[in-house]
Amino acid sequence: MKIKISQPEICDEYLGTEIRSLNEIFETLIELKSKFLDHTVLVTLDDLGQAQYTSMHGTMSHDLDETEGYDLSKVDPVAFEDGEHIGYLTTKSEFFIRRDNFLSKATSINFSDVCCDRLTIDDHEVEIIKKIHATPVEYIDSEILLKLVPVQTSSLAICAFPNGYFTCDLNPFENYALAKHLEQNYGYELFGIGASLIGFKRNNLLDNSLANKLARDIAKFYNRENDNSVIEHFLKLTQSYSYLFLKSVSYTHLRAHETKAN
Repeated sequence: MKIKISQPEICDEYLGTEIRSLNEIFETLIELKSKFLDHTVLVTLDDLGQAQYTSMHGTMSHDLDETEGYDLSKVDPVAFEDGEHIGYLTTKSEFFIRRDNFLSKATSINFSDVCCDRLTIDDHEVEIIKKIHATPVEYIDSEILLKLVPVQTSSLAICAFPNGYFTCDLNPFENYALAKHLEQNYGYELFGIGASLIGFKRNNLLDNSLANKLARDIAKFYNRENDNSVIEHFLKLTQSYSYLFLKSVSYTHLRAHETKAN
């Protein structure tokens, strides 16, 4: 995979191209993290244009760029016009505003809140998820962004790309609660998010006990906690791969991706 510096906004980012495998992405993440020790790297996954659209509207609808009450004395002067802040965040010096606004709205949401009746998964989508795990590069965009987010936990990196706008999907704070739950309870680090997919990784496979528990959590997440077939499918995935892809939308572009992959 080749990377080059992209146009930064509230955090630095790279454009990744010529992606041949998911391992190449992971190797690049390790390399960037070794150079930027106080940062977490967040990768875009599927349908970048749509993901950027929903991220923009998620930011606006939840007032994540609201500057009122913040000390702006150390903010880069380019963020001002005629002495007034332009009203949205455009520089790395303003990242703290996005982070703090995000956390102030996210702290009251937990995994139980995420397991709401808005999100389901049908049997065909389960099969697509299995195919994504088997051949992930076929479902990830040919060009991706790698965002260097100045946070310590992978889950909080979502604040730099707060995906989730439509009311029938997970909102940015629910995506964060999901990521935090998987990070704290199963050792999965959030590494990517797209228009439909959210991706996590571990350094090794889960043991059988944790894999069983996680499979049941995922079934609950999709409101199929009593469906043994769904539990069994996700149990096999978590014992076969050290990465995990989930869909975070109630309607999905996965079928379109499936057609493209075929």
